[in-house]
Amino acid sequence: MTRRSTSPSAGSRRAVIVAVVACVVGHAGSSSAASGETESVHLHFTREERLAGSCPGAERFTKALRAQRPRLVLAPEDTPARTFDVHVRRVGREIAGELVIVELDGTTSRRSMQAPDCPSLVTALAVITAIAMDEPPPSVQTDDARAPGVPAIEPLSEPPSPAPEPVRSDAQDASIAPATPILAPDRSFLVAGIGTEVVLGSLPRAAMGYRGYVEWQRLHGRVAFGARLSLAFARAGLPETRKFDVIVQTWTARGEGCIARELFRTMTLEACLGASFGAYHSFNTNVPDARDDVRPWLTLDAGTRLRWHPGASPFFAEVHGAIGYVVRSYAIVADDGSNAKYEAPRGIGALGFGVGRSFDLP
Repeated sequence: MTRRSTSPSAGSRRAVIVAVVACVVGHAGSSSAASGETESVHLHFTREERLAGSCPGAERFTKALRAQRPRLVLAPEDTPARTFDVHVRRVGREIAGELVIVELDGTTSRRSMQAPDCPSLVTALAVITAIAMDEPPPSVQTDDARAPGVPAIEPLSEPPSPAPEPVRSDAQDASIAPATPILAPDRSFLVAGIGTEVVLGSLPRAAMGYRGYVEWQRLHGRVAFGARLSLAFARAGLPETRKFDVIVQTWTARGEGCIARELFRTMTLEACLGASFGAYHSFNTNVPDARDDVRPWLTLDAGTRLRWHPGASPFFAEVHGAIGYVVRSYAIVADDGSNAKYEAPRGIGALGFGVGRSFDLP
């Protein structure tokens, strides 16, 4: 049976968590002192990847747990022992934590809580885990087995509600299979970035261009689908002219639909299809009354990018490449009598590097 405590504000919720921690710390000390034996346990701590930048990790959790239970002993993975799995993830604008306890006979119990910030939640979860380790298994836990003067501690979980919540579940159900890691819920996020790229084909010679973009993605497990809008500029002169007088520049916007797949914990691979449209501008700088042409520019594009999030942070670096088909190409001719000219081929490309940041949406 689980029990929910609600609060009108983030400040009052922190106060509730602090009160819970203060209450159970005293009980943890009493139980630990009364226990003459040290139990070896399996301990696992996981958190959502996108909480890595703001949420303490397994090392901080274990340190907080050892502060409450100094005689903590971790059992080897291939030996039988009780298992304590702690999971932390975002639910809306708050952080949810769940402790899953797997007994030696396979029975499972769960204890859940929420907090407006992750450090407070991890500290409270460490105290709750210490209390759970000191409690005997459900099969031997009776009112007579409690030490005199020690009050009964009910699981810090939530009671069943008319509308069941997938984040929480009832405690101590013998029919529940052993715990497994909780999949991250579907969520959306925005990505913003800038970069530079070598432009190949659309200009009279290879030149560096610049690109900035925004992107929306919807995550489903380890796969994300999304849309991307980028703005780019590139410029180069026409070679083989007498005065190097012809300049060509492009101003383009590219819309793309993308799919991304997580390769490793800190690396993703993304593929996109889309189209670029904008202006193809050519002009002479040293010839009086020379032509100054601004023409529509349209290409069909396919691209890919590899992103690396250092330490699973929201910031990332990426390498990207794209190829495009030019729907209509234009001939650029110098007006200085050199007979220099250029016409963009049907196939063009770009290869570049960029940096960016992702932002979770509520």
